[in-house]
Amino acid sequence: MSTRADPGKDPTTPNEDERLRKPDKLLKRREYLRVQRGGSKVHLRDLLVLVRAGRKRFGVTVTKKVGNAVQRNRIKRLVREVWRREKPRLPDGLEMVFVARKSATMMTYEQLRRQFEELIHKLSHRDPGASGDR
Repeated sequence: MSTRADPGKDPTTPNEDERLRKPDKLLKRREYLRVQRGGSKVHLRDLLVLVRAGRKRFGVTVTKKVGNAVQRNRIKRLVREVWRREKPRLPDGLEMVFVARKSATMMTYEQLRRQFEELIHKLSHRDPGASGDR
């Protein structure tokens, strides 16, 4: 097997394990509601994260109060990208819904990545029976 890069492959294309696939996402309203109603809250600077036991999946909610369509879509793209890259480090068995706050419109990729670091830390140190984390 050669150690050289595949000449036909784009080096910016994610590895198979890093791809964001359909089973990674919450798709239906009832899935979001199940997490929102039965989950605990983790507060971050620009996001509220609702967490519930289940398969490792996520969804993103950005209301019109946060900003215009361009800003809302940018936030969703950033969260999806950071999730895709940080997914292996997140604890297994948790469904998450990320709810953006107004301050998220000013958030950079690096700031969001640091908030995911904080989320990973909070989730790995939380009491499994706790109802929420502030």
